[in-house]
Amino acid sequence: LAQPLEAKIRNTLAGLRTEGDVLVFVPGMREMLAVKEKIGDQFGEVHLLHADLPREEQDRTLGKIGRRKIILATNIAESSVTIPGIRIVID
Repeated sequence: LAQPLEAKIRNTLAGLRTEGDVLVFVPGMREMLAVKEKIGDQFGEVHLLHADLPREEQDRTLGKIGRRKIILATNIAESSVTIPGIRIVID
């Protein structure tokens, strides 16, 4: 049986051996919310990055924090997003 997307992402995050922030591309908002619910803050601080995000929230998402960031973004952002600190991309 195929695993749901959020389970695949959770398992991938659990297997990471590299330090640094993670950018995860998902198909849409519904999937972002499902992944966020599934992983909680187990692997780092989770942030959503999408077109409707207010500028101040975007700045907070893109800023530096004291622990690993897991940024969930839609594939539409794939060609236009450069985020400082990202060491791992899951697509």
